[in-house]
Amino acid sequence: FHCKYPSLLARGYVKYLRTKIIDVKKGNQVIKFYSEHDYQNWTSVTPNWKSWDHSYFKGLGSSEDADIEEEFKAPKIVQCFYDDLAPMAMQLAFHEKLADQRKEWIRSWQPDFKVEEMQMQPISAFINHEFIQFSIADVARSIPRFMDGLKQVQRKAIWGSMKKWKGSAGTKKAAKIKVGNLASYVSEKTEYHHGPKSLCDAIVNMVHDFTGSNNMPYFCANGQFGTRNMLGKDASDARYTRTRPQWWWKYLFKNEDTPLFRMAVDEGKICEPVSFLPVLPLHLINGVSG
Repeated sequence: FHCKYPSLLARGYVKYLRTKIIDVKKGNQVIKFYSEHDYQNWTSVTPNWKSWDHSYFKGLGSSEDADIEEEFKAPKIVQCFYDDLAPMAMQLAFHEKLADQRKEWIRSWQPDFKVEEMQMQPISAFINHEFIQFSIADVARSIPRFMDGLKQVQRKAIWGSMKKWKGSAGTKKAAKIKVGNLASYVSEKTEYHHGPKSLCDAIVNMVHDFTGSNNMPYFCANGQFGTRNMLGKDASDARYTRTRPQWWWKYLFKNEDTPLFRMAVDEGKICEPVSFLPVLPLHLINGVSG
């Protein structure tokens, strides 16, 4: 709209439906939250918040019919209007030549924006307080952490595998399992939200050992995981290939470090560590991209 139909933005043509992301119930009490920030504020001032029943929603697709009917009894429709700061905000968020400014924009963000009762919203406010959260989540997924050199999906794959194989991870006692089955297990244990195909692809990439891929593959290969000629894109389907953790896990990921982990929490569930504490950061061994 900003590029091709700016006049529609100026007229307030663009509207969107705000849906709840979390609700909490206790007896007949129900509290709805439309932002993670407001939910966190509630938990900080409610001593018994864990005794409430928490439900998490990813849009209307994860809602029951009754929830959708309730939402549409009094729909929270927000109208976006074109304010004086809108052009600058759009440039900052999307212009390819403003990458350095965008980094500082993301770094300095503070989650202090209240959304529940808003019916009119400046486009600049939407960009600076809501769209930016997508950018922050994208950075968290795409850029490895300095401490362990792993991307979020790699960390989930390793942590889920540690749970799957328990004490046998990195030993010959670890039985090989199908990549598809491993991806399903990891997804369940770590609240991975981007589909089994993406997780399978990540595990396959962690198996690669051809020149230009991993100096130290994270998983063992049993089957056809792709060739250098096709950069691994010719790997067999995850239903047929099998894998297990590599032997070096027990040397780089020490059990003694586990009590020091700060754990990620998603939808109220403790997932994988925010960062591992390996003896050597993996980006020094396998490199990174993102």
